Amino acid sequence: MPSLRSDHIERMVSLVEPFCRTETERIVLIDTIFAGAPGKPDIDIHGAPGIFTRRLIHHLMDYGTVAPDSPALWLLLDGFVRAQVGVDKQAQIDDLRVPIFAALTAQSAQPSQAARPVSPLVIVFGVIGIVVLVIAAGVVASRSTSPLEGTQETVSGSLLTHIPLMNSPTNTFTSTVDLRTSLPSSAAKSTVALPTLDTSPPTAIVMTSSAPPIVTTLPTRQGSYPCTAVVRSPSGATLLNVVRDNPSTNAPPTASIRRGDTVNIQRESLNQGTTWYFIESLSGVELGWVETQYLARSLNCP
Repeated sequence: MPSLRSDHIERMVSLVEPFCRTETERIVLIDTIFAGAPGKPDIDIHGAPGIFTRRLIHHLMDYGTVAPDSPALWLLLDGFVRAQVGVDKQAQIDDLRVPIFAALTAQSAQPSQAARPVSPLVIVFGVIGIVVLVIAAGVVASRSTSPLEGTQETVSGSLLTHIPLMNSPTNTFTSTVDLRTSLPSSAAKSTVALPTLDTSPPTAIVMTSSAPPIVTTLPTRQGSYPCTAVVRSPSGATLLNVVRDNPSTNAPPTASIRRGDTVNIQRESLNQGTTWYFIESLSGVELGWVETQYLARSLNCP
């Protein structure tokens, strides 16, 4: 991502630095930003809070997007910092949205250059030139091997060249060229097959194969409860107040969960077409019921 202005970076540092005091806070922050991403950058978590914060911001600028239209730098501010600051700092975060996305758009709008294709006519005329050179070489060879007699001798050669052109690789015409030698001889004839331009419409070529079709198989879930899952956030929020006392959206909430946390699923329940899971923390504390949209189940789940 292209560099932002220095004043934008300093405003980001002032917003993020309070959450980077300890190395534990820094690990949680990085894991939260890149939860569900295919990979995360190797960021050094050591150093003073201000130094680490600037290092983190520059790493996120270079990383680009974690998901489509989701710059890593914006997830840091909107997904992590916003929920933990007041209204005045939330307004500062809103002001930074435009320069962050403008920098991302400028990066993706860079044009690419494509290689210029070679004209087929250039290739054809090049091959024809080679044919002419071969004919001339044959004439020179015939001169050097002909006997020096007073009678005429005929030098006859035949050269047939099939040059694929347009849609018909075997469409040629034959031309006879009279080549007079300097010796007292009759006409030396060389027959050359040159390509003609085929103006007929293209012929469709249908290729069949007896090989079986390629079948893509998805991972098969053969697990059982309890199993593990990672908390995900469709809205991008960090803290989710979605754990209920029973499998219903009308039930009172019992706990909050954080995006990227790992939990244990004990059982499931189907209510009005929606699957709910009863979860507990890794330490064994029962939390409550959560809709399936908030959990990314591992393959050891049913």
